[in-house]
Amino acid sequence: MAWSVGIVAVVFALAGLAFWWRATARRAVLDSGSARAAWRAADPEADIARVVLADDGHAALLKLIDGRRAVVWTVGSRVLVRELDPAQSEILAQKGGLSIRFSDWRRSRLRLPFADPKGRKDWLDPTRSRTA
Repeated sequence: MAWSVGIVAVVFALAGLAFWWRATARRAVLDSGSARAAWRAADPEADIARVVLADDGHAALLKLIDGRRAVVWTVGSRVLVRELDPAQSEILAQKGGLSIRFSDWRRSRLRLPFADPKGRKDWLDPTRSRTA
């Protein structure tokens, strides 16, 4: 009986620590300059035509001069980058934003909040390319 109480106490203590750590962790916030810098670190040769920040500042969609598209997003204090290859990713509309599905098992889906429906439509239709 005493062992079971001890095990339950340890499990709850670990769960509490995990919750506290998650709640107090700082998440990086992107601006246009930091999104550009993150992509340039991954692909120094690329010229960026347009950066569109997600409403929460934790992700950005990039249109490159050569027609490619990319996404930059934050996970905790890390900034991750990924090219949006049409053969390996799909951008879908969802209520309040966009959802990017990757064929890669390491990151299957990324949700991006966008309140502006015109901006969402621009990203759903890859034939439209505006520069800003």
